[in-house]
Amino acid sequence: MAILPNILPPPGLEGVSSVGKAGKRRRGTHPSPAKLLRDAARQQRLLTRAGHSGAANLTPCDASSDFVPRLVGAVQSLVLSSGGVLHEAFHACSRAVKTKGRVRDIFPLPLLARWPTNVLLKHTGAEPALVFANFCLVSLNALWADFKEGRLLAAVKAVKPTAPQLQVQVHVAEKVARMLTRSQLSAGSSWTWCGAFDKFEQGSFVQSQPLVGAAVDLPRKAATCDPVLHVPAELREMLRNASSIFPAVPAGELGPCCRHQEDPEQYAILIAREVKCGKIRLRRQANGVAPIFAVGKSAAGRQRKIWNGSELSSIAAKPPPPPRLANPSSFLDLHVGTDTPVFYSKRDAETFFDVLKVPDELCPWFGQPPLSAGELMQAGNFTVELLASLTDDLHGSSLREDDLLVPVSMVWPMGFSWSSTIAQNTTIACVKAAEDAILAMEHPVPHDQSELCMVATDDTVFMHRDRKKGLATLARFDSSLDNAGIPRNLGKDITLVEQVTALGCDISSRPHVAEPTIPKLMTCISAVLDVLDRRAASPKALHGLLGLLQWLCLLQRPVFGVFDNIYKFVSHEPGRRPAEIPDKVLKELAVALGLLPLLCVRLDKQYANDLLACDAAPEFGFGVSVKTCSDDLLHRLGCLAERCGDYVRVHKEPGEMEKSRLGTPHRLPLRKRDFRTLVSAPAKWKAHSSTLEGHALLLTLKWLSRSAKKHHKKVVVLVDAKAVLGAVAKGRTSAPGLRSVVRAIGAHELACDWIAVACPVRGELVRTD
Repeated sequence: MAILPNILPPPGLEGVSSVGKAGKRRRGTHPSPAKLLRDAARQQRLLTRAGHSGAANLTPCDASSDFVPRLVGAVQSLVLSSGGVLHEAFHACSRAVKTKGRVRDIFPLPLLARWPTNVLLKHTGAEPALVFANFCLVSLNALWADFKEGRLLAAVKAVKPTAPQLQVQVHVAEKVARMLTRSQLSAGSSWTWCGAFDKFEQGSFVQSQPLVGAAVDLPRKAATCDPVLHVPAELREMLRNASSIFPAVPAGELGPCCRHQEDPEQYAILIAREVKCGKIRLRRQANGVAPIFAVGKSAAGRQRKIWNGSELSSIAAKPPPPPRLANPSSFLDLHVGTDTPVFYSKRDAETFFDVLKVPDELCPWFGQPPLSAGELMQAGNFTVELLASLTDDLHGSSLREDDLLVPVSMVWPMGFSWSSTIAQNTTIACVKAAEDAILAMEHPVPHDQSELCMVATDDTVFMHRDRKKGLATLARFDSSLDNAGIPRNLGKDITLVEQVTALGCDISSRPHVAEPTIPKLMTCISAVLDVLDRRAASPKALHGLLGLLQWLCLLQRPVFGVFDNIYKFVSHEPGRRPAEIPDKVLKELAVALGLLPLLCVRLDKQYANDLLACDAAPEFGFGVSVKTCSDDLLHRLGCLAERCGDYVRVHKEPGEMEKSRLGTPHRLPLRKRDFRTLVSAPAKWKAHSSTLEGHALLLTLKWLSRSAKKHHKKVVVLVDAKAVLGAVAKGRTSAPGLRSVVRAIGAHELACDWIAVACPVRGELVRTD
């Protein structure tokens, strides 16, 4: 029997092995980070030698955990191994380089040698989770290095991870563990990624179905809500004048004048049903006619009628954008304490577009293929007299059975460019709340967040801090919908819950987290792996996958910086012909896959107590300053960030001249001398002023990242450069000179788990000499 050396187990593992005598072991009340690392390493070695499997985060993958090993196996073979998409980047990150001196920057991030002992794993083992965590770290490094492996190889690396780097490693491990656990519970043993991209290839073609007139969902009564009574005055005047919507159109009828060819009998059945519910009226002549086709719905045997109004939309005036349209980025505007509950509610309008009445003057523009009066009489059991009363342009003449009639829509059709704006304005009018309480990217964040709202056309999401007040708000909204003639989908009502699914995201309270829904996340993972394997796709199909990835990236806008070359590929023609995908595009998809765990965002981040300011000038160089501020002031500044027209100024000194600027100024209760200089360095190279301003912001985040205590915060930075502000707010830029800087900034935001808030400032505030 082999005799093991006398090793004293670390605290908490005294019962694992009885080797040697347990003596006193002094640790002190505050062990150093190096001591903790040594203890963790000893714990790992001891567990391995003793065959101990009691620690939940070190158990091998059990027989039921099939998803994670298969996922990690695909990542290793398609991405990290020799010949993989990111093999060179993985090799560069794994290459150990001894350096002299102090390494202060967190990038490039070192890979994990073992799974962090303080990160719990459920339903999976440590080894596969470790591989995916390192994949995520490689993706962060690739984004930071602008996809240049040479920059990774030449970068200075620390022999041992610094404290901030260890913090990033733990953060990545926690996110990976959460994503793998959620995915494992959903996918189970039936998951496969092979062929997952086929749904996007098939979706690049409109999968129409033979029309079944009785299978199309219709409201009990259509055109019950008149948007003209609810939309703003300027839009109301446009809707009352058809020439405002169609200002210059060719003479004569637009669109196909021929009859519906596929199945006239089923088409007549559908039109008869639409006439009975008030969705359709009849005319002998129409100004515009568009074809229709049917597509399947998620409910078995049900269909949706599509009115193809693309030609009419192209000749119509450009509609105003839908106001205050919600997207997943709006969830990040929520400012809440860790222990403060938030209650979510949802309301959904049923067959919303079918109840939005079109002004009578515009109805002739929304025609459909004609059919005979006799066909309609037979399908709907109508009399000639009834059809004559439903035909608007008879002008006293008689109606015969062989007369052709054009069905015209009495509601705003979903295939018309103006319909979305009309629907969004109508819902906003029904909210009956101050517009400041509606979260939207193009408007300032409400400072008072006791009641918030998000509107996405027919879906409305409420966020309440108080149950009683929330019930009153919902009662007012429900009453407004009823008074406006908008039916609710009662089966989808959600009232005052702490977990909700909205806008493709799962939102929870305590902990306050926003993350992609599992079905969308699994679709992205499977489809990207399939694309990396086949290395070919049609541009239109890849565009569909890119759209889904971009929607999820709205939770973490820095991930948008990954995509660049893929935009060129998806714009190629012909769009439906498969083509070989360039290596640069494959790398972008692989990095996006590696960053998916970081799309899970904590919503209860608090503001770092530092207000930072940066500036740059070609004549002088870079400057960074800081001022410690209250949470209330930082929150008020954060509400102004990324919003059109807002900017801040510091306190004006006596006799100081200020240039006038466009926008709305907000005066800070601070003086220039209140700020402390952190960085004042000359520029060592020449570049465009926007590039220099971007590097100044990058210097600011580098300084902030060096303190592990400043991670996992909301960070406010004053920036005097509109180009940089716009690029950072969007997470990407098409400017080649600024792209690498924006990617490095985004990598720091993701690694340090920041919600970075860039706020426009006017006036010299920072020393740059």
